[in-house]
Amino acid sequence: MNIIIDDRDSSILYTPAWITRDTDGSPRGKPQEFAGTNSQSVAPGSTASFTFTGTQISVFGTLADARQALLQFTIDGIVTPLLLLGVNPPFHRLVFNSVILPRKQHVLVIQDNTLGPSSFSLDYIIYKTDNRDASQTVLLDDQSPGVSFAGAWPQNNTFDFMQQTSHHTGQAGGSVIVTYDNFEDNDTLSLFGPLSSADPNLPSNSPFSVSASIDNGEPVDLPSQNAPPSA
Repeated sequence: MNIIIDDRDSSILYTPAWITRDTDGSPRGKPQEFAGTNSQSVAPGSTASFTFTGTQISVFGTLADARQALLQFTIDGIVTPLLLLGVNPPFHRLVFNSVILPRKQHVLVIQDNTLGPSSFSLDYIIYKTDNRDASQTVLLDDQSPGVSFAGAWPQNNTFDFMQQTSHHTGQAGGSVIVTYDNFEDNDTLSLFGPLSSADPNLPSNSPFSVSASIDNGEPVDLPSQNAPPSA
């Protein structure tokens, strides 16, 4: 399974503390970023360390502006240096993807060695594992094996979306089925995605009606005004 770790998760250790607020004091982040947040290093040599038990790990970030970032990724003492350039759009960029790892505990250290302002902000980490505890979040993306679509659901793949992928439908009656059998006691289920009839693939005046249900329960309407613009 894929476990997703937000940049603000307490399991990530920042040395020294990374920037989490803008100059006006508001939290750093954009709606397109996971949980709407990001973290940026404060000086060359700043690190973010994460300990995990799994077989593969990926790091995703925002690469903003025309600046560059000189990053170094270390797993169990093996160092991978990377020079990354700012891109547009900047979101959900895969900046590091490890090789397949032995099934044991590992330590990932992200070090930003950029001189001057860095284009890199940490958004989230995803790692593969066979086990999890109740405090961890499992990521099921629209491309996950447990997700199936009924009706016409063409893809709309852009960097505004998690994992750069999405599916959309303009036909009434289209449905998505998500199957997951590793629930723990007190687990919660969250659904993210654009929810608006302003989608460029839909007529701007089209009626809008979406609902969700769990285990064939009573459907719950999803009003568009309560949904994030993207996730």
